[in-house]
Amino acid sequence: MIAVLVLSVVSVSAFAEGGKRVDRDACVRIKGDLLNLKHDDAKARTHLGYYFETILNKFIVPLNMRLVENSITGSATIDIQGQFAEMLQTFKSDYTAYQKELDNLVAVNCEENTKDFYPKLEVVRSKRQTVAQDVLRLRSLAGKHVEATKKIAEENTK
Repeated sequence: MIAVLVLSVVSVSAFAEGGKRVDRDACVRIKGDLLNLKHDDAKARTHLGYYFETILNKFIVPLNMRLVENSITGSATIDIQGQFAEMLQTFKSDYTAYQKELDNLVAVNCEENTKDFYPKLEVVRSKRQTVAQDVLRLRSLAGKHVEATKKIAEENTK
């Protein structure tokens, strides 16, 4: 769901070489790519945040509350609920850190500060990869909760 950081290999290689100044067209193209990425990621963050909040607040928590109310043992689902809630907070925090670094990168004048731009780009890539891993972990935890729920259902219908 989160768009992939797209910068052309040619553009990035110009920064990788270090001291070379980037021509104005390449710089404008890169800035445009970064602004598009920022816009697309903001939409993806909104959708993912809503999606994961919905899973937690409209599925995981209510189900666990019903299990407790009905004296059904669901310790695995309760453990997963805690992990999911913690991972959701991590996702939000990591996304905020990524967004801050992306804003810092967009603010750099890549024509004048080539040497500053590429290291900042690498930081943004790293932060973005962290956010992507958070999304994978949340999806995995949601899947584990579904499996734990199925197991409880099977155990209680025998």
